Amino acid sequence: MPLADLFRPEWKHSKPWMRRAAVEKLTDQALLADLAKNDHDWMVREAAVEKLTDQAVLAHIAKNDSISGVRRAAVKKLTDQALLTDVAKKDRDADVRRAAVCKLTDQVVLGEVARHDGEYGVEYGVRLAAVKKLTDQATLADLAKNDHDWMVRGAAVEKLTDQALLADVAKSPRYRGVNLKAVEKLSDQAVLADVAKNARDSDVRKAAVEKLTDHAVLADLARTASDQDVRRAAVTKLTDQALLADLARNDSNWDVRWAAALKLTDQAVLAHIAKNDSDPHVRTAAVTKLTDQALLADIAKNDSTRTVHDVAANRLRALREGR
Repeated sequence: MPLADLFRPEWKHSKPWMRRAAVEKLTDQALLADLAKNDHDWMVREAAVEKLTDQAVLAHIAKNDSISGVRRAAVKKLTDQALLTDVAKKDRDADVRRAAVCKLTDQVVLGEVARHDGEYGVEYGVRLAAVKKLTDQATLADLAKNDHDWMVRGAAVEKLTDQALLADVAKSPRYRGVNLKAVEKLSDQAVLADVAKNARDSDVRKAAVEKLTDHAVLADLARTASDQDVRRAAVTKLTDQALLADLARNDSNWDVRWAAALKLTDQAVLAHIAKNDSDPHVRTAAVTKLTDQALLADIAKNDSTRTVHDVAANRLRALREGR
């Protein structure tokens, strides 16, 4: 240890670790400011910054220190929104910009950073940090629909609460994952019905149907939706036997008729379908619900499709054995 160290205060010690330890005991703001601005060891400067309260000094350090860790420590103690905005937009280090973003409240500025920050990597996530502070629904919807980064899109849709904007995101032509996330957050039955009818992606339309509970809306979709997958998904949630019978007999798509037949209990309707439907899958579905042994025997003997008459024979055997 240099002899001079014996006659110096600890905050002037030649060893940086001694100066850092001394800083922990200091309360003099002027002395702390001097150390924060001028000590040649960045860890001493950072330790001094941690104890500073003077906003002007903190602002100077946040703008001018050569080490990002020291600037970040100063930023974390700043309250001036204009200065934080400047740092968030201009600091050369992504981690410093993110620290500034975390203290911002201005929705316009947060939106600008979320859209335009130059760091796109997952490592720092400046844009992601901005999205997480956003509450402006229009900005969040725009990011959810249009941002090039999947993490930003996902974070934006998580913050959305506006049902109309969520529907708009769900119906947008890109990014199925975001569309589906938007549907998960929907609860308004009319909005869900709109998505079920008008979303670009079939999986999104079906996801909307799965969230529907309004039987009138489901019935309308089962009858009128142009997408057969949507009609089938709606049918699986219906209980109205008259409507199911109509769909089982008349829908143009065999898969929809099949789904309806599986939900039927009316034996007369099932018998008609089992004997007359043009598709063997639909006839098979009806056969599995029949209880009329004579009819089953007739189908087992006469149906033109082997699968149908085999299923009828197995169903007849089970009934006879009391199974």
